[in-house]
Parts: sequence; structure tokens; C-alpha cells
Amino acid sequence: SALKNNMIQSFVKKGNDAYELKDYSVSSKNFENAYRVSTKDTLYLYYAAVTASGVQEFDRALVLLEELDDLGYTGIETEFYAVNKETGEEEVFQSKSMRDISMKGGNYLKPGQRITESKQEEIVTSIASIYKSKGENEKALNAIFKARKANPEDLNLLISEANLHFQLGDNEKYKELLKEATLKDPNNPELQFNLGVMTQESGDFDLAKTYYDKAIELDPNYTNAQINMAAMILEKEKGLIKEMNSLGSSSADNKRYDELKLQRAEIYKNSIPYLEAVMKTDPTNLNAAKTLMNIYSATGETEKFNALKA
Repeated sequence: SALKNNMIQSFVKKGNDAYELKDYSVSSKNFENAYRVSTKDTLYLYYAAVTASGVQEFDRALVLLEELDDLGYTGIETEFYAVNKETGEEEVFQSKSMRDISMKGGNYLKPGQRITESKQEEIVTSIASIYKSKGENEKALNAIFKARKANPEDLNLLISEANLHFQLGDNEKYKELLKEATLKDPNNPELQFNLGVMTQESGDFDLAKTYYDKAIELDPNYTNAQINMAAMILEKEKGLIKEMNSLGSSSADNKRYDELKLQRAEIYKNSIPYLEAVMKTDPTNLNAAKTLMNIYSATGETEKFNALKA
């Protein structure tokens, strides 16, 4: 009915206006009201849940997120787009007909359509994260377990579960699930890189190295993997310098100093191939160039230092 439509439009407008003003709490409540008036518009429930999570109204967010989860909401839809001639930017339209009308005006090029990504992983991860913050770890694990059972092939859910196990201190399960992820998609350098980042953050440098090296093997021009690898190797230098600076001048201290100096030279040597690979792929990378010059200087590679300086 007209009255119902007016109510929905009014709530949506208030929700959008509050969102623009960054008043996410009010925005969330208005989107929830819009959904309650029209429960077929599940997108409003999604907006309500996400904005509530964003302002840390966790109890309310949890109710909304679990409602979405029970509805099996994925947010997958077909998106219709075209490129705006004037700006060169891609624009998404509300519907195919809106896009087609705009095409006729002659201001748009390259029309297309695509299926949007599922929002299920984001919803389930948020539910798990809220339960985790409440100390209800069983419920957190259960939320992801339930979603994974329904979508055993979903790689993102698998990685989310691995992450949660790591956060809860179960390193064995964490590594086991990461291994499962790489078996599902063995030739994906981006997956290997992301696993490298995760394991590096968890402090497992040996495992991180195997992932970064695999990413580089799959894509020899993967600059980010090469940069992270070099940085991870050079990170070890900090501890050495700290110890070198703390040593006195006894003969035992001098001997230890020389040992540490050798270790430092080894660290430099190990980082060089990664930094050189970055320069090959991305010759304008100033940070990599500066780091490499310092290392050439420290290791006495005068020719290479001068070439790079030039």
C-alpha cells in the first residue's frame, strides 16, 4: 500500500541521512525499522546489522546478524554497470533498465553485469568475533562451524575458521586448516601470500617463509611477497644490534661481537635476492632501492652500490 511504501521510504531516507552524518547508531535503527515494515527487503536488515557492529552496539548487532544468518542471507545479486564517458569511472545502476536507459543517453560505454560476492563469510565472522569478545568461545566456533558445514568448499570461511582457532590459542588446528586451504587452491599465489601474512603476524616466521616463497614461485613478479620476505629477514637484525650495543670490551664480549657481526652479514646476504627481485619488477620502488643500497654498502658490494646510486 501507499502508506506502507511511504513508511519504508521515510525510514530509508532517515537511515541514509544519519549515515551521511556518521551517526551510525541512528542509521542502524532506521534501517532495521525499514526491514521490519518490509521483511522481503533483507538488504535493510544487512545495513542495520553492519552499522550496529561498526559502532560496537554488539548485543543489538548480534540479534540482527543471527537473524540474517538464520535467513540464509548471502547478499549475492546481479550488478549492472557501465563506464561514465566523462569521468572514465565505472558506475553501478539500481537495475538493468536504469542502466539501459542511461546507455541510450550516450554518456556511458562498456555496459556489463557481474554477480556480487557473498556476504555470508562477513556475517558469520562478525557473529564469531562478537561471541569471542564476550568470552563465549564455544558459540564463536559453533557459528563458523555451522556455516562451514553448509558451505564446505568456501575458502574464505575456511580461512576465517583457521583465524579464529589461532586467536583462541589452538595453533595446531590453525596450521591444519591453513594446510587444507592451500590444498583446495594450490596454484593461487594470492592465497599463499595472504597465508604468509597471517603466519608472519602469528610469529611463525618459518611457516610464513614457505608461503611467501610459494607465492613467488607461482608468480615470480609478486612484489609484495618479495618485499615482505626481505622485511621479515631484516627484522632479525634488530635483536642483533641491541645485543651488539649492550656488549662491553672484554675478550669474551669482543668474540661475541664478531659472531653477531657475522650473523648480521648473513641476514643481509639472505635479503639481497628478494630486494633485487623487487627492483627488477618495480624499478621505481624507492624504499627497496634505499634498503638495497644500505645493504650493498654494508656488505662491501661497491660496484652494485654505485650502479644503483646512478
